[in-house]
Amino acid sequence: IRTAKKRTISLETELSLLSALCKDASQLSTLDLQESDFSTKQTQAIFKQVEKWQNHGTQPDIALVWEGLQTHGESGHFDGLRDVASALSRQCYTENIKAYSRAVKLAAKHGAIERLAGHIYDAIGDESENMQNRIDTVRAAMADFEAEMQVIKPASNMLEIIGEAYEDLQRLWESGGGLCGISTGLQRLDNISHGMQDGHLIIVAGRPSMGKTLLAQQLAY
Repeated sequence: IRTAKKRTISLETELSLLSALCKDASQLSTLDLQESDFSTKQTQAIFKQVEKWQNHGTQPDIALVWEGLQTHGESGHFDGLRDVASALSRQCYTENIKAYSRAVKLAAKHGAIERLAGHIYDAIGDESENMQNRIDTVRAAMADFEAEMQVIKPASNMLEIIGEAYEDLQRLWESGGGLCGISTGLQRLDNISHGMQDGHLIIVAGRPSMGKTLLAQQLAY
């Protein structure tokens, strides 16, 4: 219910933004908006037309948006001109365009997080797939999320990451492949992790009543 309500609010904000831009699209170049920031085929199609007309130096209105939708074969997303006019008739103020834009972009990020969480949840619950396929699914979802959020680390940072990995490998080599960190007290876990390393964040995950708290208590003891 909360998600459905949030999406309804998000759609109303998108329509308010588009309605405001149809009154004053001159601010569009300062908003850093993208088609993918909009949540439906309809609002994406309208945004493309608003952006196109503005790039041509023409202030878009409902009639021009409808003309563009017909020209580019996207009028099928609507039940005629009246549907477009209804979508772009929201009570709005051009002074609030930047606020509308921030709200739309924030909602887009929330949507991306929800999609990522959904992929992870599905991978966890899909016991019909082998573990490697489930891991690959999660990795692909995370890569899509990073691309969508435009938070992929620049190549220069990779040198730092490689350097940290090299230091870990050096410690492992010097230990002869054995324990090179703090022992967990569990031989099998030490064989896998080679001990707990300084600066590492270790997440203990599992289903309810599987012994996560007991394991943490044992490690602390």
